[in-house]
Amino acid sequence: VKFLDMTSRRIKEIFLHDIPDEYDTMPEYLAFLTSAFNKADSLDISNSLNCDAAFACLTAGLMQEQGGVRKLRLSFSDDVSTHQAQLLSQGIALSPSLHDLDIRCKYWEEEGCTSVADALRRNMVLKSFCICFPPDLDPSLMIESALTSPNLESLTFDREESPDDLTLDILQNGGLTSLDILRNGVCRPDCSLRYIRLQRLTFTTENNNDCSIEEKDDSKQGVTTPTLPPNQTVNKLCLLDTTQPLPQVMKAVQMFQKLVDLDISGGCFTNLVELDDLLLSEGSFLRRLSMYGCGIEAQPMEAFVRKLDRMKRLKVLAVGDNPFLASPSCVAALK
Repeated sequence: VKFLDMTSRRIKEIFLHDIPDEYDTMPEYLAFLTSAFNKADSLDISNSLNCDAAFACLTAGLMQEQGGVRKLRLSFSDDVSTHQAQLLSQGIALSPSLHDLDIRCKYWEEEGCTSVADALRRNMVLKSFCICFPPDLDPSLMIESALTSPNLESLTFDREESPDDLTLDILQNGGLTSLDILRNGVCRPDCSLRYIRLQRLTFTTENNNDCSIEEKDDSKQGVTTPTLPPNQTVNKLCLLDTTQPLPQVMKAVQMFQKLVDLDISGGCFTNLVELDDLLLSEGSFLRRLSMYGCGIEAQPMEAFVRKLDRMKRLKVLAVGDNPFLASPSCVAALK
C-alpha cells in the first residue's frame, strides 16, 4: 500500500486471482484495493471481490477523473448480488476512461443484469465489450444495450453451456424478436461497431418480420414505412455454435453490407445454397469464410465447390472438421 501510494507512476496491469474470502474483513486488504484500483491502467480480477466494500473500491477506481482504469476483466464463479452489480454499474456508467470491459459471471440476479445493461447505454467511451452470460437468463436486454452503446466498436457475447439443456433462444423482449433487436442496433445511422461475435444464440423470428432493406407498404394504413438500411461499419461477424439452419442464420448476416470476414462455425448446415447471394453478388466484400464443424456432407460441399470460380473476392475458405473431408473426390475438388 505504501509503495502504491508513494509512486507517481501508474501500474500497467494488476492481476488479482482467487483471493480468499477472509481477506475481505481485513482493513489492510481494502486499503490495498483502493490504492491498486487508483493506480492501475488494466485490472484482471478473478474471484477476488467477495464483499460490497471491495466492489465499492473498484467503483471508485473506475470513476477517477484523470488516469483511470482503461481495461477491466472480471470473472466470478459465485453469485454477484444485485447491490454489488449496481455498484459495478455505477463505475461502468460514469467511468471517463474505461475502453475495454470483459465480464464473465456464472450467476447473475436479473436486477443486477438490468443495472449493467443500463450502464452500457450511459458509458460514452467504451470501445470493446465482452460478456459470458449464464444460460438461465434472457440476454435480450444486455444485447440490446450493448448494440446501442454510443461508441462501441467490438462486441463479444457468449452464453455458458447449460447442463440442463435449457433453451438458448433469445426470448421476446417487449414484443421484439432477437432479429428485431439485432437490426435496431446495427442498422442505426450512428452505429460504430466493427466486430461482432455472438456464440450459442438462436435468432427468433416469431413476428415473421423480414430483414430486407426495401420499403414495406402498409396498405391498410395507406403509408409506406422504410425499413432500416443495412449496416456499413461491421467488417467481421462471428455467429458461432448455433443450432439453426443456414437460412435462419443468413437472415442475420444479410443485415451487414460490407462484411470482409464471416465465421459461422459450429452450426449444422445441410445445404449451402443460401450462401450464393452473399458470395456471388458483384457487390460482395467477403474475403474469408469459416465453417468449421458445421456437419457439412459431401453432396452440398461438392455443389458449393463448383461455384468457387465465380467467387472472385473470396480468398480464404476454412472448412475443417466436417464430414465431407472423408470424401476423397470432394477433398480433391477443393484442392
